[in-house]
Amino acid sequence: MLAAPAIKRLMHHSKCIAIRSPHRCGRSSAAVAQAEKRIALLIGNQSYDPSVGTLKNPHNDIAVVGEALIRVGFEVLKPVKDARRSAMLAGVRELVRRLNMAGAGAIGFIYYSGHGAAEKDTNINYLIPVNAKEPGTTTFWDESLKLDEVLRLLDGARSAAKFIVFDACRNELQLPTKETTKGLVRGRTAGNVHHLRECARTHSVR
Repeated sequence: MLAAPAIKRLMHHSKCIAIRSPHRCGRSSAAVAQAEKRIALLIGNQSYDPSVGTLKNPHNDIAVVGEALIRVGFEVLKPVKDARRSAMLAGVRELVRRLNMAGAGAIGFIYYSGHGAAEKDTNINYLIPVNAKEPGTTTFWDESLKLDEVLRLLDGARSAAKFIVFDACRNELQLPTKETTKGLVRGRTAGNVHHLRECARTHSVR
């Protein structure tokens, strides 16, 4: 799970790098929050089919992260829990809509806690919805959400800085073959979108 100190480091990164406004870096977080609109989307998937592997903590994870985000000036949208692919996409579209309404200088933040996987041959990253079954099959991938689909939607908020945190390195994911990788692999960074992949107790900015 992403801890509150990591969120604060990410917000410092957003003020000094993503927004590219060095004069903001010396200001307090409260002052910066007043000058820029911060909006967050939290997605927590845990009630998976046994063939995928159920999880215990994603709902608690998004609750804790949401509290930490509020403390640093974010408006947190209604959390998306135990979602299908369509519900996750709807949440991202709503975030993009709100960021565009906020105008220049806005910051968007997505935190995802749940299963994630990547096909080794293609390095395509997927967020796994709760209705997906039988990992590794064609149906499993068709029901899952490609990370690139999320990034393309976020590209629609052109004037905002966007951050995505994936807490998707899960030992509970049941993989039948070696053609699938647990968690996500390094992929593209689209425009003004920055990745942070949280795995166990380590993290790195992507």
